[in-house]
Amino acid sequence: MNNRIKELREREGLSQTQLAKKINASQQSISQWENHLKEVPMDIAVALSDYFHVTIDYLMCRTNQYCYDDKQFSELNQEIAQLSIRDQRLIKTLIKSMLEENKK
Repeated sequence: MNNRIKELREREGLSQTQLAKKINASQQSISQWENHLKEVPMDIAVALSDYFHVTIDYLMCRTNQYCYDDKQFSELNQEIAQLSIRDQRLIKTLIKSMLEENKK
């Protein structure tokens, strides 16, 4: 779980202090979790899961599937469906471009 916390935090461009504030923890705790010095309490794991919109299994490295929960995905899908076909294609192109950029 510790590696995933750092990975997700950095992906979001957050410092340890910024993440700590968002999940009601201390910067020192974030550092200890990321450096494998301390186990992440379950309530914090839930808070991290909620904040980053990933499953607990993803945080615990039991799966590599990074995804939004069903409700958020469903809401996003409904919003996209309301757009024109042209705009839907634009979103798809944007997502592909962002994925390529993240590979660099």
